[in-house]
Amino acid sequence: MHGALRLLAKASSSQSLAFCLLVIVTAFEVFAQSASTGALTGTVTDATGAVVPKAAINLRNNGTGLLLTAVTDLEGFYRFSLLPPGQYELRVEMAGFAPHILREVMIQISEVRRIDVELAVKGAREEVDVEFPLLQTEGAAL
Repeated sequence: MHGALRLLAKASSSQSLAFCLLVIVTAFEVFAQSASTGALTGTVTDATGAVVPKAAINLRNNGTGLLLTAVTDLEGFYRFSLLPPGQYELRVEMAGFAPHILREVMIQISEVRRIDVELAVKGAREEVDVEFPLLQTEGAAL
């Protein structure tokens, strides 16, 4: 009976070892997949610095044409994970704001790139008022 217990203990430790090896091999496979990709994150705000929730984010891989979409959360945050390395175009849109487009966004292997976007109000333009002194032309000698 003593021998049967030793045999059972050996079998149990062999199963434990096999299970541990399986977990390690699986972890390496997961790591290998994520080590060959990158990620893109950021926050979308308006000109006052207020976050913009529910903004539509489109990310297109320029090489493959793959289009990924996301929506900013309540804190204006977005994230794209497991991106193949390459050049992308980032487009951010929200009703009432002008679209914001960034071309040639490079994503590198194992990089987590952060791009914060500030949206401008649609139709808003910056105007510069330049005032010149009024020239008096009456009575001027030519």
